[in-house]
Amino acid sequence: MKIKLLSAILLSSIGIASAQTVVTIGTGTSSGTSSPIATFYNSSATESIYTSDEVGLRGTITNLAFNKASGSSSVEPFVQIYLKSTSQSALSERYTIGGGFADYVLVYEGDLPNNDTAGWMELALQNSYNFTGQNLSLLVIGSTCIEQGRPQFRFTTTSGNKMCAGYTDGRIGCDGDNPWTQDATMAAIWERPNIKLTFGTLANETFSKNNGIVVFPSIGNIKITSATANLNVVEVYDLQGRQLFVSKNISANEFNIATLPQTGSVLLIKVTDNEGRLTSKKIVY
Repeated sequence: MKIKLLSAILLSSIGIASAQTVVTIGTGTSSGTSSPIATFYNSSATESIYTSDEVGLRGTITNLAFNKASGSSSVEPFVQIYLKSTSQSALSERYTIGGGFADYVLVYEGDLPNNDTAGWMELALQNSYNFTGQNLSLLVIGSTCIEQGRPQFRFTTTSGNKMCAGYTDGRIGCDGDNPWTQDATMAAIWERPNIKLTFGTLANETFSKNNGIVVFPSIGNIKITSATANLNVVEVYDLQGRQLFVSKNISANEFNIATLPQTGSVLLIKVTDNEGRLTSKKIVY
């Protein structure tokens, strides 16, 4: 009974909502057949970077969509889609992904929707991705050639830096036999595909400044600081009201939690400072 009551209090206090949050990146109306994959080749790939400012949120990405401009074919190309966080904000003229491929997470493997002549072609990720910050890197690998009516997708020409790069097997038509590997040479281009990201859980509100308290979740760590009084007690609860962590008598203005598993769940952080002031903060971690 106690757990149920606390759960109700937590749900009420953090205002959990079931609505999804959608972020659209790219406003360009030009289109082409080179990205996110080049379907006039048997094998192709693109790597694109979207900045943290463009994404604007932290949380769990559940859906991804590309904006189709035209194309009469209804063939759905087979793709593998990977995501990772990166500090990069630009791509070299020619490079290989190499060992950096190990940092990618496979979020989708299957057909890329192509069920209309135009519009957003959306897919639900098989593995939701917990985006915690930095810039977002998107790798799309294609292995389907379409003879006629290839889909064209809208892109935006980036300014200042090339933020997309592509690979093809070098044989226009459907007889190429040189699949992409992490050691394949990628060539940077200006045209970056427009995308739409859906966050299925609450995005992280990265900072809480109530009573001078700041809560900052990152990969493998939750950092809590106080700009006024020293911290006294830090508690962490899940949405069922279960206490997952507690530390008392801290007597410092900074505290780190590095022992909690990162599962993409909504957590409630309760912080009490040495002056008895309580601050509550929800995060996705």
